[in-house]
Amino acid sequence: MSIIFEEVQRQLAARAYLDLPELLGPELSPDGNRVAFLWNETGRRELYIARCDTPGSHVQLTDRDLRGQAHYSDYCWGPESRVLYLYSTPHDNHGDANIAAVTLDGKWTHLCDVGIHQSPLATTPAGKVLIAGNDFRGIDSIHPEDGSRSELVDAEYAYVVNVDVSSDGEFILFSAIPDGGDGYYTGYWMSINNDDPHPIDPIDANGTVFPVGWLSSGDRAFVYEHQPKNRYGVLDPRDSTVEWIGKSPMVTPASPPESDEDSPIGMMPDDKTVIEILDGELTVVGSEEEVDMGTGTLVGADVQAGRIAAVTGQHEADAPRLVVVDWPEVTRRDLLKTAYGPVTPADNVAAEEYTYTPASTDELATVLVRRPERGPSPAVAITYFGNEPYDAFPRWDQYLVHRGYAVVRPAIPGAPFTDDEHADVAAVGEWLCDRDWVEDDRVAVFGHSSGARQVFMQLFTRDVWKAGIARCGPTNIFLQYERDDQTAWMHDPMGDPDEDEAVWRKQNPIDNVDGLEDPLRIHHGVNDSRVPIAQARALRTALLDADFVEHLDFEYSELPDVGHISVDIQQNAEELTQVVDFLNRYLKTDTPRKTGC
Repeated sequence: MSIIFEEVQRQLAARAYLDLPELLGPELSPDGNRVAFLWNETGRRELYIARCDTPGSHVQLTDRDLRGQAHYSDYCWGPESRVLYLYSTPHDNHGDANIAAVTLDGKWTHLCDVGIHQSPLATTPAGKVLIAGNDFRGIDSIHPEDGSRSELVDAEYAYVVNVDVSSDGEFILFSAIPDGGDGYYTGYWMSINNDDPHPIDPIDANGTVFPVGWLSSGDRAFVYEHQPKNRYGVLDPRDSTVEWIGKSPMVTPASPPESDEDSPIGMMPDDKTVIEILDGELTVVGSEEEVDMGTGTLVGADVQAGRIAAVTGQHEADAPRLVVVDWPEVTRRDLLKTAYGPVTPADNVAAEEYTYTPASTDELATVLVRRPERGPSPAVAITYFGNEPYDAFPRWDQYLVHRGYAVVRPAIPGAPFTDDEHADVAAVGEWLCDRDWVEDDRVAVFGHSSGARQVFMQLFTRDVWKAGIARCGPTNIFLQYERDDQTAWMHDPMGDPDEDEAVWRKQNPIDNVDGLEDPLRIHHGVNDSRVPIAQARALRTALLDADFVEHLDFEYSELPDVGHISVDIQQNAEELTQVVDFLNRYLKTDTPRKTGC
């Protein structure tokens, strides 16, 4: 009984951090009367709606219906503000995901089954639902009457976002990363009658233009050139011209925005007043009015029908709140105020910025969270791709620090599936081992999805780490290539899997298991549709065939009712407890580096 009690206590301690309230993705209805948003009040993200004129009027619409990694892109309003379209999963989290319609009184209608990741993005005046293709490639049109669908934009356009339809239903705007491009978003407009997409030409040859929305007349679009001029413009799709009308006061960031932060979010009905987010605050361009959104950083906002809805205060001194502001009266209403539990942001440890020298380029910044007053401690590196450090406040990081670890999230500039990538990840471990605040070279590497593939390759081919944890990672890149809609990022660095098989084998985790010398823990969701559970099971079999001993050389856990990502707090608490127990065994004890074979 005492063992069970201790396990419950550990999970409760983890939940204290994971239970921090979270509000996401405010989406105003077209008439501006209601706002939809995500909230984790129940212990996982669920979809709610609230009346914009009535604080406390929020109603929960979903009950474990949203897909596992529910976020702001998974729903949109219908054109008459009486229905929402959702990307959802069955209640048992098994079977195909689907697009469904839910009315304001909670009545559900199934429209069609969809693939790995297809999200509703917008609706036409005639009621057709526009969805992104698998992993945001292309745009399909669904007819709600019979669930039939047709291709509107083909899969050459990846990671489609910012879809908006003109009021007459003739044209659409969207942003996407085109195949063969430079990897940055480009803005497009097109006729909805299967016309080819037309890029929105910037005023500067090096500029990047993003569509923001349609003007009140409905026949012209508001666009924004992000770099290098930072100008607003009006697009007339009937003659393909853009009239550049002014310059934003925004400070130019280092790279094009990939979210609604530091970017315009809409224009008021006067077609002159632009609303944008700048450094976490709401800015009104073209007006001397100031909008008081209350305390806290702005983490999401929407503009419709002369009204602004926003979420503020995420993980700061004040708990998150949902705020609505009417324009031009500039009157603010707090529709929803959340409250903190036993853990508050005041308990968080502030991040520090360091630099390390990766193998493939010059020094880069890295974000570190630790408690220096505790002296040297073991360290965990959480890997990802990119040239800039990840600077959010992840709850897992804070809990790991609470349990006595330093946590670093480094930039990994080396291209995926190359020796540069592996050298850059290893350089993080070597850098940590050289820090006087890291205890006796006790460093572990932890990664999710592609980061988990990095963990496999580190423990199979490098002798830097004392332990590694891989979550939902591909173990056989040949199989992942066959089922993946995004093959370019694998094909470009490694070539064709048939013609360049030796190159692929060198980068394939399951072909390198013989090199395992340090404890490895494998976590994988049984319902993972992005990287199927079969990949983890195949690696487990390969390790056993190579005479490694489970529970001695490696640990293996299948996560029931979990997909590629989980937003269920209890699921995360159970998994986080397992992670910390593993780290405690191998980073806080003198367990030998080579434990089996």
